[in-house]
Amino acid sequence: LLGAIAVAVPTFFLVVTPLQSRLRKYKKNLVIDRALATEMASKMISSFRDIKSLFTEVKSTEIYSSKIKSGLDSFAYARFIKIIPGPTLQAVFQIAFALAIVILAMSLSQSSLDTFLPQFAVIGYGMLRVYPAIANVTRSWLDIQNSLPDFEIINKWSSLPHDELSNG
Repeated sequence: LLGAIAVAVPTFFLVVTPLQSRLRKYKKNLVIDRALATEMASKMISSFRDIKSLFTEVKSTEIYSSKIKSGLDSFAYARFIKIIPGPTLQAVFQIAFALAIVILAMSLSQSSLDTFLPQFAVIGYGMLRVYPAIANVTRSWLDIQNSLPDFEIINKWSSLPHDELSNG
């Protein structure tokens, strides 16, 4: 179990640390693009007659579509980054375990191997039992990083001055 933890913790930080900043960047871009697209849609609806009279429907639609596409790209990148750690951690665990078996088999004699093989099997079993927990922690950590831009926006909105007219 300690061997599994010794492999898992550094692997967690090696995999998650570079991904969390990218995930936050893409999520922040998604939030900004979504806000810009919503603002533009609102302006387009309110100035529909002007857009029609100036024959700028195609240009307005292209600008709006580019903002939507940019938001969708950011969303796709964020989803991809959230998926990466699970398979990566699984591959690292399996490679580490396979390498440990090969090194153990090459360095020990047959009698020593018979002695250490059951112990090594228990360590491998421990690693396989710890992997789902580490994958869940990784997924949860990236979900938190994904939510931070939303919390920043909520914090901005809640710190806006209160309008007295909204009280009725």
